[in-house]
Amino acid sequence: MKIETDRIKIGNIVARTGLSEKDVRTFAQEYDELLSYRQLGRVKLYTESAIGTIAEIARLTGEGKDHAAITREIGGGPGTRRVPATSRRVTARPAPASGSPAHQPAFRPVISPTAVAEMTARYEQQLKRLRARVETQEKALQAAKDGLLEARSVINRIIGATDEQAAITEEWITYFDARLRAIEDGQQDQALLMQEWIEYFEAELRLIKRPLHKRLHDRFR
Repeated sequence: MKIETDRIKIGNIVARTGLSEKDVRTFAQEYDELLSYRQLGRVKLYTESAIGTIAEIARLTGEGKDHAAITREIGGGPGTRRVPATSRRVTARPAPASGSPAHQPAFRPVISPTAVAEMTARYEQQLKRLRARVETQEKALQAAKDGLLEARSVINRIIGATDEQAAITEEWITYFDARLRAIEDGQQDQALLMQEWIEYFEAELRLIKRPLHKRLHDRFR
């Protein structure tokens, strides 16, 4: 079985023509009858002649020609008929001369001013959207930063108020401790004074309870 090595994919056509992948796929789909390929499942393997064909389609499209005109010019007239993919035959390409590049594009495609303008407009729209996204993200970051600064300020105020309240509380504790000590000292003094008065009254009561002659005897003795 002969293995074909000159088959290429869409990516190879893109690299060789300089066109975008989207444009190459569009041309390949719209002008399928002008291209020779063999299909393996969903993959189409084109012959290298597809490079020149796609480039020519791009050039003629840039000149403003319609599908029918491009098909006639490239396909050889209105009688051109699409050959089924399973029965297409491709003329073998001669091997490149020694020392020459293996692949050489036939020519550089020409892009129309309209296509350039549309491409530029798309890029400008994308750039505008990117700038809007960046601006939105910058605003969100600034808002988050402002929120963090405000939260930090509130926390600092709470800490300051807490420290002040703690200092005031400490002063009150010290005051009440001093008052309690004074009250305790006063209670002790009062207890001693009361004890003295009790002892005095007890002595007086004992004296009053003695008979009168004994009291007079003790007094004038």
